Amino acid sequence: MNKAVIFHLGVVSDLKKVHAEIDSKILFSHGVRLTAEEMRCKYWENNASKYLPKMIAEHKLDIDRERWMKKKWGEMADLPFEKFKEVPGATKLIGDIRLENFHSILVSFAPHYLINKVLASLRLVGGFHETISAHDMDMKKRKNDAEMYAAIASVFRVFPEEMVVVADDMETVKAVKEAGMKCICLVPDRHWRIFADKKVESLEELSSESIQTL
Repeated sequence: MNKAVIFHLGVVSDLKKVHAEIDSKILFSHGVRLTAEEMRCKYWENNASKYLPKMIAEHKLDIDRERWMKKKWGEMADLPFEKFKEVPGATKLIGDIRLENFHSILVSFAPHYLINKVLASLRLVGGFHETISAHDMDMKKRKNDAEMYAAIASVFRVFPEEMVVVADDMETVKAVKEAGMKCICLVPDRHWRIFADKKVESLEELSSESIQTL
């Protein structure tokens, strides 16, 4: 029986469009014109976790990843609440899990002030037993690093094999499996993300019971 489930912020709220729009805006401030859709197709689709260093190098920008992300978090924090949309089925699933004797954890690389704003916009404040920003544990790791998941399991004193991670990209799935955890991948096409233990097209296909017994 699984004892804990980890959600990433981007699995709960559809943030890809928001990320692309802000990346496009920051890129424009450096003299490069690329629409949000062009940004998504050229960089995000291929390797979302590594697109930023590639983009900075490709356009010879005078900014590093850390400064870019700091600027991006600030831009996102200034957005109106209605910009943050729920991934269909997220609120119900998280509410069901909350009612069970089952630990729910939200993990994000974003700072807490932004996590809190997104959760407030979705009316999910208090919806998780724990909310973790990667900075809480002085992590410089990305969400696609197995070490991050191992550290989380250690903090909550749960064996990795008793944890389930809900992910939406291939590299996160690989890291989760490397850490010894189970993984559910949210994808529009079930025929890829082959490393996941379960593949769904919508969170509406999941229940607290199906996650616990995976």
